[in-house]
Amino acid sequence: MKFLVVAICVVGAVYAGQCPKTCKEEEADFDASPPLAGRDRPICTPEGTFDKKQYLGSESYCVDECGVELEDYETKDRWLPHDCSCARDKADAGVYTKHPDCDRYGAYAARPKV
Repeated sequence: MKFLVVAICVVGAVYAGQCPKTCKEEEADFDASPPLAGRDRPICTPEGTFDKKQYLGSESYCVDECGVELEDYETKDRWLPHDCSCARDKADAGVYTKHPDCDRYGAYAARPKV
């Protein structure tokens, strides 16, 4: 029962816009730590949240505003074009909102020409 309460509190905090650490705090931690192979500095938006796409070694991946990887999408080579706009929009959409169609990398799916 305690686990359930903790899980609900953690999930509630994420959806309330309260991340465990801000992107700026993660940047500061990165700058204060010794370099680690494959670890990349977080990319922040001007508002202080995590940018929709982050890097780890040679891969890029989609994250929510708290920097948590969006598990429904595949990683992609960091040097190939990769846009996580659809994945972020879908993660931010409410329960009663129509969710966009995303490709396997988190970009908006191409619509067939009619």
